[in-house]
Amino acid sequence: MTNPLIEWPNLVHGVPPLDQIKPEHFLPALDHAIRLQKAEIEAIKNNPDAPTFENTIEALEFSGVALGRIGSIFNCFLMAHGCEALDDIKDEFGKRSAAYSDDINLDRGLFARVKAVHDAGFDGLVRDEQKTLLKDTYKGFVDSGIMLDETGQERLRAINIRIEELSKKFGTNCTNAETAYKKFVDEAELPGVPDRIKEGYAEAATEAGMPDKYLITIPTCDGVLDYCTDRALRQEIYDAYAAVGSTPEFDNRPIALEVFQLRHERAQMLGYPNHAAYILSDRMVDSVDKVMDFLQTSLEASRAPARVYTQKLEDLARADGITDFKPWDQQYYATAFEKKELDFDAEILKSFFPLDRVLQGVREHFENLLNIKMREVKNEYPVYHPDVRTFEVYDGKTQNMIGIMYGDYYTRGGATSVKQEGAWMDVYRSRGIEEGEDRFPIVTTVCNFDKPTANAPSLLSLEDVQTVVHEQGHGMHGVLAKGSYPSQTGIRVAWDFLELPSQLQEEWVKKKEVLDTFAAHYQTGEKIPDDLLDKALRAQNISADDARMRYTWMALLDMHWHMTDPATHKSVEDFEDSIIEKYGYTPRAGGPRTARFLHIIQDGYDAGYNSYRLADNWVANVWQKFEQNGLYDPATSQRLREKIYEPGGSVDPMELLTSMLGHAPDAGALFAKEGAARVLSKEKGIQPPKMG
Repeated sequence: MTNPLIEWPNLVHGVPPLDQIKPEHFLPALDHAIRLQKAEIEAIKNNPDAPTFENTIEALEFSGVALGRIGSIFNCFLMAHGCEALDDIKDEFGKRSAAYSDDINLDRGLFARVKAVHDAGFDGLVRDEQKTLLKDTYKGFVDSGIMLDETGQERLRAINIRIEELSKKFGTNCTNAETAYKKFVDEAELPGVPDRIKEGYAEAATEAGMPDKYLITIPTCDGVLDYCTDRALRQEIYDAYAAVGSTPEFDNRPIALEVFQLRHERAQMLGYPNHAAYILSDRMVDSVDKVMDFLQTSLEASRAPARVYTQKLEDLARADGITDFKPWDQQYYATAFEKKELDFDAEILKSFFPLDRVLQGVREHFENLLNIKMREVKNEYPVYHPDVRTFEVYDGKTQNMIGIMYGDYYTRGGATSVKQEGAWMDVYRSRGIEEGEDRFPIVTTVCNFDKPTANAPSLLSLEDVQTVVHEQGHGMHGVLAKGSYPSQTGIRVAWDFLELPSQLQEEWVKKKEVLDTFAAHYQTGEKIPDDLLDKALRAQNISADDARMRYTWMALLDMHWHMTDPATHKSVEDFEDSIIEKYGYTPRAGGPRTARFLHIIQDGYDAGYNSYRLADNWVANVWQKFEQNGLYDPATSQRLREKIYEPGGSVDPMELLTSMLGHAPDAGALFAKEGAARVLSKEKGIQPPKMG
């Protein structure tokens, strides 16, 4: 049988053969790719010439092309195109990958050459990317345990393999738990749910072989939580969501505890007091104390207004006779509050955001802002599912093609293709030298929106529109990358810089003049009325502090898990409840959030979930420039592209941000933007922490 991951086909622009790849291809291809890179590593180690930057550091950087290619595709498939056969091999794939990574990172002969180049200094290196690559390569070996003795390295290998195995299992448990839950109901059991949503439930039930029913799943349950007047059904659906990761069949609690324990042990072996300190050593804000100070300040800024908002929801519930306000009431009464108090109906606003028009408008926004051109192409590049769309990206000045973007926008859950919940961006190929050629990036953005029905297109909320532009912002960070070294181009940046290029984009789609370029009623073509958008933004602003408080608490939970010795914790529930109590957060109802907190176990946000909130700070600073100079001011836009999107990780991110702004970033800009500066400084005596 031909294996396209081994016999890589010669497709246009080197795109991956996504339509040919099967689960059974991955393990043989992985073994083949490992053998190829092993030969490359041996050639570096056995080179008779003295170690130089070119024959050691660059040679190592440019090795393992096939291995990187296979790992990227496997991760993309596992998240967006999963199936039982992939689940069956993911543990083995992870074990082999982790073991081989350690083979390289713990190779003393290879490190001897790296150290020789590092010790010779940076004088002969003229480009920033060269200096960064040398520094990062050396630190990567040290932080991977090269200085440990044989016993320590053996233990470290076991830890790394086990963490990889556990993290994959954690994610699979979440996906399988979400997929396993299916609630079939009659139409009469969905009082208050809009017809558009019920139509989607009916079509899902028909696909599942129950044509006379309506099917609710966890990925599609917001329609019930937002609108259904049947409180008992809301509770049942919420309970199912809250139980993800905590049921006997898909129990992530022991997995999480073991991951935290192993991370703590590894950090201490490598000379760090805890995993948080280990992770933050590579961040813009590299101090545990600074991060905690910032998060605690953020929590204080949100606490009082969040409580005012929650009280409004509880008052509405009390008017309906509900005196024990519960989490399954939150979304319903938030929607009710928008309707009754703000005269805002999110369903009406959705009519102005059909997905195709949103995608077109977002493309035009990026074209205007970043001087690019995007062209959707059909049937030219292979895809793994018919829902996936493909776009070519061109530089507006040179007209040269600079990247390819895939877009996978619809929720999907079936026997042959299962997606994880949420939205994300990933990379099939990073910008840089590959097999001697300078190759442009190939990236993908993934969302989970409702599919079109027979009577309506896929309609988005304002928050969904912000999700689209956010993920496209990540995509542009990948596509606009410049540089020679794939390990530091595009999104290969400090984690607390990563969200800046994406979160910044959400600011534009809050502006009427931007939305008017694409938002139009899917039936009449009417633009969004001014008063409707005003109400939508007011609704967002009123609930924003509650959302910020919820996010900040989760970031604090992440930090506390990784700042303390997990051996002292009785259980996941016990520890999580202690953090809830510490910060005066709402007691949980159902399973612990940790058990379904994918970001801090599987996705690389461990001790880094704070990056979203830190990025809010960078965004506030950059957005000031556009508010001062104009939303599409050419000079500001060009500086944004050159200083934020193009350099990747080749330059210190604080240096890039400072260059973009013309001054060091100010934490006060964030709290001023959110209206909290006065509350902090005058009422609480708190000054925004210094972040530079």
